[in-house]
Amino acid sequence: MREIVLRQFFEGHAAAAELARDVVGTRVADEPPERWLWDTDTPDGERVAEALFWLGTPEISYPLTPPVPAKVRHYLLTGENTLGEADLAPR
Repeated sequence: MREIVLRQFFEGHAAAAELARDVVGTRVADEPPERWLWDTDTPDGERVAEALFWLGTPEISYPLTPPVPAKVRHYLLTGENTLGEADLAPR
């Protein structure tokens, strides 16, 4: 995953499909830990942690179909979780 695509997505300049294509095969662990710090004891930090879990585990949570990254972005910006059962990976 390229940082520029992630930044553009969260700024509203890249589409969810572009982010999904860029994320394929990427793991957060590929980045140095000091670049991924947030405080999970705050509401914003808790949202970041949840969003990273959802995006980092598409095989057990939400597959990276175009609507999912857009809904994760909405959640990060507003705190409103619009992800639902229809977005879950098939079991």
